[in-house]
Amino acid sequence: MGKLIVVAGIKGGVGKTTTARNLSLALAANGVNTVAVDSDPQGSMRAFFAQRSIDTVDTVSCIHDPYAAGLKNRLIKLAEGYDRVVVDCGGRDTEALRRSCEAAGATGGTVVIPVMATQECMDAFAGMVAVVRSAREDYPDLKACVFVNMAPTHALDQSAEATATGLAENFADLDVMQTRLKQRSAWQASGFAASAIWDVPTKDSKASDEFNLLVAELATKGAI
Repeated sequence: MGKLIVVAGIKGGVGKTTTARNLSLALAANGVNTVAVDSDPQGSMRAFFAQRSIDTVDTVSCIHDPYAAGLKNRLIKLAEGYDRVVVDCGGRDTEALRRSCEAAGATGGTVVIPVMATQECMDAFAGMVAVVRSAREDYPDLKACVFVNMAPTHALDQSAEATATGLAENFADLDVMQTRLKQRSAWQASGFAASAIWDVPTKDSKASDEFNLLVAELATKGAI
């Protein structure tokens, strides 16, 4: 039985799809038999992998499954044939989100939650934590990891650090990652090019380096 990694959050626009697709590709690049599942009706991750398949022979396929009815069982069934199933959930508190988190719990998996250092994101975060805690009523070993995404790049801006500190103080039952992904143009370029972040031509490798650190930290936590 493989594990589910559900990339989720009630607040939209925080980089869930970007995280999910690059995490899928990173796992596959390291020899992990991985499938991606897009459970968002918008289908952004499905579109990414469809565009990517035109020019790239990929080891990751993407299934679009936005239907909540029976989703939990379908995801668990997928985990029987893959080492990792990476699920991109839409940005609302939906039945699909809740069933995905339960499926992650049933497979010994993880919910990965990107957040931004904004008040709007923090206002919505408690709702996502409630979803995780609800899933833990049946699956107490469900892991949940949160990281600050799209952090400001200015050296004097401490909002990302303050956000991470506040999360750690107020949500002790979640693992708050030390790694921050900063707001860099390479992320936008990777979406347009349907590329992994490490394949984007750029003057520096900061975005790729930061993402690799996040993957390594998640692996150290046993989250992926």
